[in-house]
Amino acid sequence: MPQPADPRRMAATLVAGVIEGQMLPEVPLPPADPAARARAQRLALVALRNFARTQTVLGPMLRHEPQPAVMAALRVATVEMLELGEAPHGVINDTVEALKRERAIIAPSLGIFHSTFAGNFWKIVRCARFRWI
Repeated sequence: MPQPADPRRMAATLVAGVIEGQMLPEVPLPPADPAARARAQRLALVALRNFARTQTVLGPMLRHEPQPAVMAALRVATVEMLELGEAPHGVINDTVEALKRERAIIAPSLGIFHSTFAGNFWKIVRCARFRWI
């Protein structure tokens, strides 16, 4: 039985596709129920609207920009926590787990993600709240 599509992962796919030059409706997504697809689109739109803000928050935390799939996931997680007010521990845990499932695609960047984002997420949240306003 296939796993249900993860809205966060689909949102990151949408964000990465738009950054690469595709129009939002053109980005291919896995089959998903309408509720998951709608949540993914909402998350992607919020992440794209806050693109510069996420860069301001994430930029100083990264030594170099990770692969596009990882950076898109970071952007989605950042707006979920700082713009939408989701619980940081849940967002980060779900994002790390989603990236682990795609290890073959993003293996070199996964260590950067863990050490930069998951390892220091309270620091990011506390510092970023001031930058976000």
